[in-house]
Amino acid sequence: MSPVTHLFASLTPMWIWKGQWALDAWPNRLLSAALFCWMLWLGAGLGHSVVGVFNCRADAVFIGVLRRWRQALTRKMVSKNNRGR
Repeated sequence: MSPVTHLFASLTPMWIWKGQWALDAWPNRLLSAALFCWMLWLGAGLGHSVVGVFNCRADAVFIGVLRRWRQALTRKMVSKNNRGR
């Protein structure tokens, strides 16, 4: 596996070790998916998201959709827990 090189890579030292995994390996994908879901959950709770950087109205619509999804998911989880009792 070759390391990721950047501009002026020959001037900077590079750290390489045998335990290094690929950038698209499953731990990186899992962490990315978890952080993305957490970002959506936080956006629904706080009332703003990354979409607001581009358009405030689109952010409001996006947050509305996220809040409806969040409410549906929590309702589903609560009803599943109540059925088990």
